Amino acid sequence: ASIPVTPQTPSIESLILADGRPFVDVILNTMFIGSDPEGRKKEAEALGIPIMQTLSYREGDRAAYLKDTAGVASFSLPYSLTTAEYIGMMDPMILDTNERGEMVTVPEQADAIVGKAMNLVNLQRKKNADKKVALFFWNHPPGEKNQGASNLNVPRSIVSLSQRMKADGYTIRNVEEDDVIAAVGAMQRPAYRSGTLPE
Repeated sequence: ASIPVTPQTPSIESLILADGRPFVDVILNTMFIGSDPEGRKKEAEALGIPIMQTLSYREGDRAAYLKDTAGVASFSLPYSLTTAEYIGMMDPMILDTNERGEMVTVPEQADAIVGKAMNLVNLQRKKNADKKVALFFWNHPPGEKNQGASNLNVPRSIVSLSQRMKADGYTIRNVEEDDVIAAVGAMQRPAYRSGTLPE
């Protein structure tokens, strides 16, 4: 079900909380994120449920959006992406396009957004032991042997993360820093040396 939110709405919490707990599994935010990002971040953390951010493509119509290789204009990044991600909103996706001054929903985008929301609901209800997890990190600064990700100690962080996940019931084996260094090195090598992709 959808719940309309207007500027006159006292707070999102007043619409989705019962006895102090949210009775919804996912929030789809279609509103502009205004001021007070710190306050919004605290609200999102207190809710403890996924909040997906939808975006409007105001630079053109559906045809222009489909041809646009970026999708989000650089000048709009601070208020459309950066603030939302800081608050904790995830998976920003275009929902509508500008059709001669009127914002019109793109059906396939709406389907994708709803599908992703339903997947998040199913994920929340699945036992941790049954979840499949993929880990991504930035290889920056670039280099075959670099595992720093902007000065983060990736191997040590992965070991710490895997220990916490195992304690939370995820099916994951114990790993040591040397194991991580070897595994990450094998994954990165083909990006820097052709012909080294494992069979």
